[in-house]
Amino acid sequence: EVFRAASMESPDLTHLVEVKAGDTLPMLCHKIYKDSRYYLAVAEFNQLRSFRQLIPGQLLRFPPLV
Repeated sequence: EVFRAASMESPDLTHLVEVKAGDTLPMLCHKIYKDSRYYLAVAEFNQLRSFRQLIPGQLLRFPPLV
């Protein structure tokens, strides 16, 4: 599994991001994790039907990495 549950003391708390026009999931993953390769795992975590069709205003969760 790519993600882990964060403890309350963990500095790696889940990020909640509001999608802005022009955002892509790989770009947001790069911004948060410094690695765009997690986009499929984030899409699955957020139960996205298509990672290519992000909607401005949509909230996405980026959980801590394992």
